[in-house]
Parts: sequence; structure tokens; C-alpha cells
Amino acid sequence: MNHTVLVANVSLAALGIVQACQRLAPAPVAPLDSGPSVTTKADAAPTLAPLGGTWIEPIGDDLGVVAIPLGATERRPVIVSLHGAGGAAEWACGDWMYPTKGYAFIVCPRTRTEKKGRFSSWGSVADASERSLDTLRLVRARYGAWMREEEPIYVGFSQGAEMAVLAADTGAVAWSGLFVHEGGYRHAKASLAHLLAGPNPVYATCSTWGCGASLPHRWGPRARAVDHGPHGHSVGGVASELRVDFGELVRGRDDWAGFYAFREP
Repeated sequence: MNHTVLVANVSLAALGIVQACQRLAPAPVAPLDSGPSVTTKADAAPTLAPLGGTWIEPIGDDLGVVAIPLGATERRPVIVSLHGAGGAAEWACGDWMYPTKGYAFIVCPRTRTEKKGRFSSWGSVADASERSLDTLRLVRARYGAWMREEEPIYVGFSQGAEMAVLAADTGAVAWSGLFVHEGGYRHAKASLAHLLAGPNPVYATCSTWGCGASLPHRWGPRARAVDHGPHGHSVGGVASELRVDFGELVRGRDDWAGFYAFREP
């Protein structure tokens, strides 16, 4: 083998090692920077200036908050997160930062009676739907250059899960995926069963004792219901399990292709 070929082969081998190390890099956790952007087939748009700010930003006149993917230099996907009864928009954003690895925009509306530091519950599905759409519209007006154009994935916890299920099933909101935890399988069970049996990506999970018996057991090709109990009524108690589930929900989607580069070893 001549000297030129040898050098080329060594260089390619070194490049492969560097790329492998990059793929194994630990995933950052909120509120830290979401890390360097990864170029994928989904990220064909021109490189943008790194997205700055704080990890969570207020939207409108206390309309809601948004968790932003700090450091992003390409368009990122969008999530709309609805909090549980007696909750807060900040919780809705914070709960889903670990399962989604801070990769996406997480839009978190407040209820009509909620103010920062004053907790509240959703009054109706119509209220949750309208507040979601209004908050998302303002977030797109501010961060549209960094946001993918696909419809958002809706996520919800407890009462927020009920609201997300009913809003999705009635067509009150446009959505491209649904992930609900600890809700939707009681007061909205018929709607959840309908969504799980359909063609769209839908995950329903729970984590309290015996909850799996209440989950629908008929799933479509892109849906699943999972019992992660008993670990209590929270997102944080099963955040690692939900990260795996969420990864399955978005698997194969161009707008979420870069998500896998942020996996923790």
C-alpha cells in the first residue's frame, strides 16, 4: 500500500472514531443548553444563529410559557403540553424536558384563571383547546424561524391528559401525535380507545397501582398503552421509561430525526 492510500485510510478511520464518540455523547438535561445541533435529512434548511435566551420564556400577557431548545441552529419540532388539575404551565414544560431531552419547543398554556405562582385547573376542553392554539400562535410568531412546520405533538398529564385526548378526538386542535400520562383512561376512556385503535401515533401510559387494568387494550399500528406502575401519580417518577416510550412515538419521523443524537449512554 503506498503512502497516500495509507494516510487516507488512517484519516477515514479517525473520522469514524470521532463520529462514533459524537453519537455516544451524553444528553443534556434542562435547563442546560440542548447541545450542538446535528445535521440530518430533516435539517436540510440553512444553518440558523444558535437559539439563545433562558430555557423557559413567558408568552403573551401570562397566556403561557414555552421551553425552548437552547443552542438549536436548525428548525426543531413542537410539543404542546397541558398540565394537570391544580397545576401550572411551568410544571407542564418542566415535566416533559427530560422525556424529550430538551430537543423540541414545548408550548405550555395557562388556564384562564391561572397566573404565575397561582395554580389552577382546566375549566373545559374548549378552554384548553383555545388557550393551546393562542399560545402556540404567539410562540410561532416569536420563534417561527427555529420551528418545524409540522403540527405539534400534544402531551398531557392527569387532567391535562384528559383535555388532550378529548381535544384530539373531537378535532378541536390539529395534531401529529399524542402522548398522555396518568389520564385519559377514566373520564375520556371512549375517546382514548378510539385514538389508540386508529392509524395515528398515540401513546397512553400510567404509573399508579393497578392502572393498567383501565387502559384500552386495542391498539393501532402506531399506538401503544403501557403500565409503568406502581411509581405514583407523576411524570418524574417514570421519566426514564417515558423517554424510551416517547422515542418510539417519534421513531421514523423526519421532524424528530435529530432526537436520537441526544440519547444518554
